[in-house]
Parts: sequence; C-alpha cells; structure tokens
Amino acid sequence: MWTCKACNSPCRIRTSKSPLKRLTEVYADCQNPACGARWYGYYQIRTSTAVPQVQPPRGPEDENDFPYYQLEPSPGRAKEQRHDH
Repeated sequence: MWTCKACNSPCRIRTSKSPLKRLTEVYADCQNPACGARWYGYYQIRTSTAVPQVQPPRGPEDENDFPYYQLEPSPGRAKEQRHDH
C-alpha cells in the first residue's frame, strides 16, 4: 500500500501499467479529502527472497532476462564453487 508523502494517509492506486516485466508505473490518489494529493511512481521487483514453488512460463522475449530468483549460494556451496575452478 502506498502512503501519501504529504499527509501520511493511504493512497488508492488509480492506474498502473508495466512497461517492463518487473517495473510497474503507478498513479495514486490520496484518500484524505482534505489533502487530495496525486502521485506518480514505480513499483520494481528486483529479486526473490525465497525460491518460488512454481516457475512462470518463459518465452523468447525472456531470453536476456534475469531469472525470477537470484539467491546467493550458501557459504559451503560458495566455497565448493571456488574450488571447482
């Protein structure tokens, strides 16, 4: 949920569109009638904090895209990977 930066009241997302796979443009309106501020901003998904149980389908347009999750290897696995080279 977005919070109004002018009065700290909740904002309602009025419009959104996704120009890129993990970036969403958002237009939001403050719900405080005394304020009435309108905002424009972005939501961005950078990485996952847990491996998803189901992978979304990927098509040719995803060829150069990063995977949906990029978790760092555990310390033990990182050590193994260093010794593999």
